[in-house]
Amino acid sequence: MHLSDLLRDKRQQLGMTMEQVAQIVGVSRATIHRWESGITKKISSEKIALLAEALELSVGMLHSLNSAEVNVAPLPKPLIGETTYSLLVTDDSMIPFLYPGDTVWFSPAEEIQKGDIVSVRVGNQLLIRYIHPQSNGYLLVPANHHHSPITINITDGTMEIDSISTQTTFVIEGKAVYYQRKI
Repeated sequence: MHLSDLLRDKRQQLGMTMEQVAQIVGVSRATIHRWESGITKKISSEKIALLAEALELSVGMLHSLNSAEVNVAPLPKPLIGETTYSLLVTDDSMIPFLYPGDTVWFSPAEEIQKGDIVSVRVGNQLLIRYIHPQSNGYLLVPANHHHSPITINITDGTMEIDSISTQTTFVIEGKAVYYQRKI
């Protein structure tokens, strides 16, 4: 996935206009159009941070994609460590951002923030989702609108999908720090 595609898809998913995003980021609508159409290949770090906030995305992931747009793709050495691990994406729940066959690196040491992509163990399943902290737990959101969000209530140990609630265990395994598209 290209940064331009993610910006457009996420903006549309949130029901925002180019004008609304432009106002939050402090640029013109034309600049948002150039970013979303891929005309502008590199976005400043300052604007990446503002885009991440506006679109509820991880700054780290946007920086990775922003670097990938200019063909800087190798895994940075500081990310390779004893605690960093990788997962192979096997389902379509994170399309249009991650596709089956992509590899994602996670770090359990990274601080989790709203909109980050995380690996979470829910019961005996390991999932990759956007995370949104809530007052009593977390909302795990897939990128693909054909999949349902999962509400995790840490107070009573339940998970809810499509209004069906069940007891479960829940562990945040790590935050995504890098990904590589299957070639």
